[in-house]
Amino acid sequence: MRKKKLIAIIIVCILIAIPIYWLSQNGLQIIIKNQTNQEITGLYVTYDNIKSDIMLPSIGAKKEVKCHIDPSKHSFESFDEAEISLQYINNQGKVQTENVIGYFEKGYTGKANIKIKSVDKDGHLEMEISNHTSLY
Repeated sequence: MRKKKLIAIIIVCILIAIPIYWLSQNGLQIIIKNQTNQEITGLYVTYDNIKSDIMLPSIGAKKEVKCHIDPSKHSFESFDEAEISLQYINNQGKVQTENVIGYFEKGYTGKANIKIKSVDKDGHLEMEISNHTSLY
């Protein structure tokens, strides 16, 4: 009898936890991994109708940073749809733009992984980008 009550309590807890988990996942998670042997600075994430660009902290050699974007918090009310870009100002002051997520709207969830593979002598970053987004 006690075992059945315990199992019932566990099932109820799981049924409550799953919707809470899914609701808390609103937005997009971006993970930037620096696979080089040098620190990378000057990275920021942007998209149309963002209130302000999201400046990323310096990423040490062989380290990573995470950035969570929630359009309902980071965007102006006029936000409808956009693409997310990672921008980098190299050591010559030139802006390098890489498309991270090609399309998203409010309510989308997803994840993007960016691997910075190398930096050339002019400061251009070679990156490998993969992503997955969903409306749910």
